[in-house]
Amino acid sequence: MVLSEAQQTSVLEAIAGGARVKDVCAVLGTSDAALWTYRKKHPAFGAAFEDALVESCDVEMERLRDLAFEAKECPLPGLARVRESAARILMWYIARRAPHKYGDRVALDVNGKLDLGAVLALADARLNARRLEHDITPRPHLLPDADR
Repeated sequence: MVLSEAQQTSVLEAIAGGARVKDVCAVLGTSDAALWTYRKKHPAFGAAFEDALVESCDVEMERLRDLAFEAKECPLPGLARVRESAARILMWYIARRAPHKYGDRVALDVNGKLDLGAVLALADARLNARRLEHDITPRPHLLPDADR
């Protein structure tokens, strides 16, 4: 399978617009497996394809908002529940497709050095500041060494 520049652009625009990979492949006259293989053989296209998938999540979020508002305004309780379920499924799908943007996962670089003592000291300082805001005496073991 070989894609021209124009075909690559149209594929990326379709995916970013929310089209399903299966539908794009049907238009191209190829299988989705062939497209995935093409992505691996052409890293620049593969990276742009991944970006387009993440962009498509924004389109899906628009659909999710529409579903949520429709469910809220729906006078029929059964249909409202169906729309709420569809919204939850769509939310799950979006969170899995772009976890760094819509999910509960955080990207963590584990290649660098991490000063755990500094991280814990910062967390202790934040906790003590919160305790002082609410007139709660900080616990002695959470105070910095200079204050002991």
